[in-house]
Amino acid sequence: MKHTLYIIYAVLGLFSLASCSDFLDQPADERTEIKIESEKDADKIVMLLNTAYPSGNYIWIAELSADNMVDNQCPHLPSNPNDKQIDTHYNYGSYAKYNDELFRFEPAASATYSDYDSPGMMWSSIWSSVATCNYAIKAIDEWEAAGNTLSPKLRAARAEGKLLRAYNHFIAANLFCQPYKDEEASKKDIGLPYVTEPETELIVKYERGNVADLYKNIQKDLEDGLQDVNDLNYGIATKYHFNVNAAHAFAARTRTATAPRMLESNFLMQPEL
Repeated sequence: MKHTLYIIYAVLGLFSLASCSDFLDQPADERTEIKIESEKDADKIVMLLNTAYPSGNYIWIAELSADNMVDNQCPHLPSNPNDKQIDTHYNYGSYAKYNDELFRFEPAASATYSDYDSPGMMWSSIWSSVATCNYAIKAIDEWEAAGNTLSPKLRAARAEGKLLRAYNHFIAANLFCQPYKDEEASKKDIGLPYVTEPETELIVKYERGNVADLYKNIQKDLEDGLQDVNDLNYGIATKYHFNVNAAHAFAARTRTATAPRMLESNFLMQPEL
């Protein structure tokens, strides 16, 4: 009986070694690798871009720094005109310590990258979205550079990638940089890298540049995207993507942020609605 048990244990040990070997045979780098080899692969690009939209939301950060927030113990009148118009005082505790820090225009030192809608989470979410866009755009560019004619589906996908990449950099600029002043004054303000290539190294050092150059790059991607933006890849979920209307709304918003010098393209004046 003991002899039989030893055999069973030995067999189980061999299975465990085989499983371990299979695990170790897997490549350590499992980042996205996508290559277009035929027009059928266009669907892969579309599906990849479906995952590219940032998961974080900057609205809470913006609200904490806006006049929409009411300080504790600050008297105010009810917003509903039908309510009795008497002074009301709030005395609520903050949701998290970093909320108080942002409200006081201080660095959110107590926040982590896992705190939902915190500056750290937004930073991570933005660059993750940019990275996904870059994989999709590069795959399409390489297919075209090989002498292939881009189908309407691939042109629309590249447009979506460029629009989303521009949008991410625009939000990052609004959250982490000085506002755009004008072409000369904004050269003196520290910007952010405009990332256009997929990362193939563990640690990449980027130059931050200045705000003026950052917005020029945003403008280029935006205008490139507006040339080919199309709703044909979105099926019934059009409103959840950078559709034609959303693209022109973003262009108008960007132009407002940089008026009057930037983004005076004819694409803004003649939307294909």
